[in-house]
Amino acid sequence: MKATKVLAGVLAGLLLLMLAVTPAGADMITGRPGAGGFWSASSDGRVTATGGAPWLGDASHLHLWEPIVGIAATQSGNGYWLAGRDSGVFAFGDAAYHGNLIDALIARDNLPPGTLNGDNILDYLHGEIIDIDSTGNGYYLLGRDGGVFTFGHLPFHGSAAGQMNNATSLELSPTGGYYINAADGRRWACSGGVCVQNAVLTPPSPAPPPPSPPTPAPAPACILTHGVHPISSIPNGWYRIWPRAPFTHTYYGLETFGGDIIRNEITFDGPQAVYIDRSGSPDVLELTGCLRHLGPAVSPFNFTGGVYVVGHDIQPGFYRVDPDDTGSSYWGAYDIYGNILDNGFSLGPQTFALFADDVLFDLGGFLARL
Repeated sequence: MKATKVLAGVLAGLLLLMLAVTPAGADMITGRPGAGGFWSASSDGRVTATGGAPWLGDASHLHLWEPIVGIAATQSGNGYWLAGRDSGVFAFGDAAYHGNLIDALIARDNLPPGTLNGDNILDYLHGEIIDIDSTGNGYYLLGRDGGVFTFGHLPFHGSAAGQMNNATSLELSPTGGYYINAADGRRWACSGGVCVQNAVLTPPSPAPPPPSPPTPAPAPACILTHGVHPISSIPNGWYRIWPRAPFTHTYYGLETFGGDIIRNEITFDGPQAVYIDRSGSPDVLELTGCLRHLGPAVSPFNFTGGVYVVGHDIQPGFYRVDPDDTGSSYWGAYDIYGNILDNGFSLGPQTFALFADDVLFDLGGFLARL
């Protein structure tokens, strides 16, 4: 027991000594939460495990566009992320990849493959990343100008972008929020979306108990339910189809008496919006679900599937979709008749943009804002 304590003290002292004497640009160090040891990373992507921490891989075999500038451990102590100056992120062990600024820029500007490379990426970013840190399911990237970028399911506490050009580190606070440290000794405390210079973060006051929820109003009656209905009985306009027992999916098909399908759509795990008119001269509507008028906005963040109206249910902007329990992710931007304007399918997360001239948004996965 005494020898174990001595060894632990030696390792802790060694870590403190390395942190104290490590100059800027040298190896970066992160401790292993809940266990002994630590990892250090060098700018060429090499990771060294010390004091019982497992070596889980590194990026030394990759052609890096820019040097590695930070390493952060997962909360389990069984994984870590490496971050490059160009915002590239590399995940090892049980660390999950949640994207980077390069992915977001490619999606935002619809860049063709090969546009960005090691010669122009920092100019395109208008800056550089200098640190990475994490408190759970995701990670923060810190820019040299004090900008903070959130990836995964972590709260955004604020940014000091534009208030400095010499940020050195992002320091997570045990009371919530984080500090942004500058090379000249200045320090910003960030919480609730606001960063204040030279402030101290304190635990938030306990929230008052929530009021009793109001009794929800009964859902409006279905205009139509499962079956085949003459199109003449349905006025032109926007509608929403909700799942209805015994089925868990929704379907509509605008068809002729001869069975020719003019357009159709099936969705799982969410409602679907549809514009019904006489385009293509349909005779009947084949329906699975409960057809209602479009009604108030429905948030796609509450579902892992469905079709939604851009500008009503979801606003134009930049988003990410993570895989659902099928292991895949999908997004699609359609016109009013369900024709694909742009879409993407992946076995991992995707970043994408919705524009004002998109009419319908098709979702397959967990949706998040960038």
